[in-house]
Order: sequence, then structure tokens, then C-alpha cells
Amino acid sequence: MDVKHCAKHPSVETRLACATCDTPICPKCMVMCDVGIKCSACVNKTKSHVTQLDKKHLLLAGGGSVVAGLIFGSIYLLIKGLPFWLFGIPVLPLLVSFAVGRGIGGLLQRLTRKMGGPIALIVTVGGSVGLLAGPFGQVLLSFMAIFHSAQNIQGYGSTSASFFGFDLLVNLALAYVFIHGLRGAFLYK
Repeated sequence: MDVKHCAKHPSVETRLACATCDTPICPKCMVMCDVGIKCSACVNKTKSHVTQLDKKHLLLAGGGSVVAGLIFGSIYLLIKGLPFWLFGIPVLPLLVSFAVGRGIGGLLQRLTRKMGGPIALIVTVGGSVGLLAGPFGQVLLSFMAIFHSAQNIQGYGSTSASFFGFDLLVNLALAYVFIHGLRGAFLYK
């Protein structure tokens, strides 16, 4: 094998070449890939079919995540009522919320056969819209209104406000964990 000079660094001798375009590259320029080493130009050109999105996949992931948010928003009170709170932390409800989100996210991921940041963002936004559009959003608004009015009533005390604040925090934590599970199916295997 004859010695060539790197395309970007002409003063550097190399025996390496891009697996796609056969351009000579030095160790500073090479990018390790599943199919061997490539130059930066060829790495930037190729995108996996798993991360490429079209309208069908966007609609399926977005619509499915809105429906998932509506479903979770409808059953979250049942989940919140589960036992096993440890030191005031709803351990079992948080685990179940994550499992429901991950299960529905996994189903959507298998239907779309797509992964990556862009589709995970779509699922996050869709799930959040579904949560806020359904019963969860109504409960969230009523909690915020009660919390606000409890703070403004003199003599009512900060105990009521802190109780409503804690309950609001628990609701938001359950929603966050659900959304994290939902989007996690599109980011992690």
C-alpha cells in the first residue's frame, strides 16, 4: 500500500482512506463508524433511516402522544392514589407513571420505527398538549387557583397553601415522570 497525503493536511503522510469516498485522511481527520473510518464530509452526508422523519411518522408520533397524554391525564388520579409513599414521596405512583409513559412510548416507537431527538421532541410536546388538554389540565388549573386563593386569605394560614403547593408539586412530578418515560422510548434502547 502506497503512502498518500491527507486531503486536509497535505504535509501529513497517511495510509488511511475514507471507507465511502476513498479520500486519504490522517488520524486527526478520521471518524470511527460502524463500517470503518470515514472522512467528516461523508459522516455528515449519511443519516440513518431510523432518524429520518416524514409526515406519516410525525402525525403518528404527534397524534399518538397527544392521545397518550389524554389517557394518562384521565387515569393519573388512580395512579396518584396508589399506596407506598415513603417519607412523603409517592414512590409507587412515580414508578407506575414512568412505566405507563415508557410502555406507551415503546408502543409508539415500534409503530413509527423511528428514534432520535427530533421525534422525541415531537412526542414530548404532544404528550404535554394531551396532558394539558384533558382532565389533568383542568385539575392543574383548579389546584393553581386554590393555591393562589389560599395564599391571599388572611388567617387561613400558610399550612393550607403549603398543602396545596405540595399536592400541585406531586401532580407535576407525576406528569414529568410520565413525559420522561414517553420520550425516553425514542431516545434509549
